[in-house]
Formats: sequence, structure tokens, C-alpha cells
Amino acid sequence: MKLKAAHFYRWFGHGWLGAGYLFLYVPIVALVIYSFNDSPIPNVWRGFTLKWYVALASDTEMLAGLWLSLKIAFLTACGSVVLGTLAAFALVKYKRFWGRTMFSGMVNAPLVMPEVVVGLSLLLMLVSVQRASWASPSAA
Repeated sequence: MKLKAAHFYRWFGHGWLGAGYLFLYVPIVALVIYSFNDSPIPNVWRGFTLKWYVALASDTEMLAGLWLSLKIAFLTACGSVVLGTLAAFALVKYKRFWGRTMFSGMVNAPLVMPEVVVGLSLLLMLVSVQRASWASPSAA
């Protein structure tokens, strides 16, 4: 009986994991597929075309924005490598110095910041859904 429960929980967990991946990646795949749609209306499929990509390649403002974004990304990546290397050197070489805990926290803060932002966003969304009149139990 215990083996059946373990088997069920493993498949149940894999099912939820698969559902989560579908929830995350199906919209991205749909966006890529519909980027080749010939129709200007997004939810009506009229055929395969590359005209939107040709229009994008001929738009000078979009290409200038792309080039600027790539330059900023390159400079940011180079700066991050230099600062990260210096921070790692300081943390490994000097085991004890005043403010080491705060410095280590500041170095690790960018790693956890996306999770904090997502968590706060979900909290705000769920609080607003809870307060909505259509979702409250007293509305019935």
C-alpha cells in the first residue's frame, strides 16, 4: 500500500510540474507561432507570412533601439563581471572585515530580488481579488 502511495505522489508531482511548465511556456510558443500570422487580427489565422519580420527589419527606429539595447547590455555585462570578480575576491581573500555581512547581503540581493518582486506582485493581486465584490462570499 505504501508503494502505491509513493507512486501516486510521484506521478501527481510530475503532473503538477508539467502543468506549471505548460502554464509558463504555452503562451510563449503561441506568441512565436502567431508572429508568423498573415492577419493583422491576432486571433484569426490567415496563413503563414514573414511580412512582419520584413517590416521590423526595415524599421530604422526599431533597429536603432535594438542596437542601443545591445550596447547597454554589453556594457552592463562587462561591468557586472568586473564588479562581481572584485566582490568575490574580497569575500574570499578577506574572511573578516567590518561590514562583511552587509556586503555579502548586498552582493546576493540581486539573486533574490526577482523572487521578492514576483512574491509581492502575487500578494497584491490576491489581495485585490479577495477584495473584489464578485469574489467575496458576502456578495452571494
